[in-house]
Amino acid sequence: MTASEKTHKLPGVFPLLRDAIGLYRAHWDIFLGYAGWLFLPLILSLAAFLAFESETAQLVHAGFSQLLLILLISWLHILVILLVPLLNKDQPIPFHRIGKQAVALLIPYLITTLVVEFFELTGLILLIIPGLYIGTILAFAPIITVSKGLGLIESIKASAALSKGRVLAILGRLLGGALVLGLVLLISWIGIEIARTLIAGGGLQGIFLSPPSLVTEIIYQALLVLFLPAFMIYHMLLYLALDKFAKDS
Repeated sequence: MTASEKTHKLPGVFPLLRDAIGLYRAHWDIFLGYAGWLFLPLILSLAAFLAFESETAQLVHAGFSQLLLILLISWLHILVILLVPLLNKDQPIPFHRIGKQAVALLIPYLITTLVVEFFELTGLILLIIPGLYIGTILAFAPIITVSKGLGLIESIKASAALSKGRVLAILGRLLGGALVLGLVLLISWIGIEIARTLIAGGGLQGIFLSPPSLVTEIIYQALLVLFLPAFMIYHMLLYLALDKFAKDS
């Protein structure tokens, strides 16, 4: 290990989580303001069920609304990628310019993301370990496409170079952060569902056996809006830390 590597160590899961949650809490109004748009597909689905027959409404819900949700999640991720470096340094936010940037970068981001997910899925189909390896070395390609404006091939190469010699360290932090945040999300959902079921006078078995209701859909969407920015901020902070660590070492 070089003297530079000793001085600049890649942060662990809990320091990254602390910084991600701290940044989220400090600027919750910005992140939730953008994340709130994720309610739009649910609103459109509800409007379709009120305005159209069941089959048409189901088509709108399963097709258009789900596609819109994917596009909005991608748009939100692009915004987080653009916002986090500025917010992390307390720099002023040019909201209008970033909004236009996010729309312009949507297609390149989607192309990179789809290619990365294809390679990840192929690796997982072959064996779990190749899938995890591919997923790790390509994990930052969409971020690089947005933050550095690189093309598909250049972003993939840059992500692979960034993870060279650090695959296990990166994988541990990706899985660790997802596990902790995912566990909090799961506990929150179960807690809300238990409270709702008990208030309604139902049994606890109804939480898992009863079909999804409108209230359940709203709860799920609210939790998605609340927690998704935290996952994205954590991922972006890991990338920034890794990029700095790579330059310093």
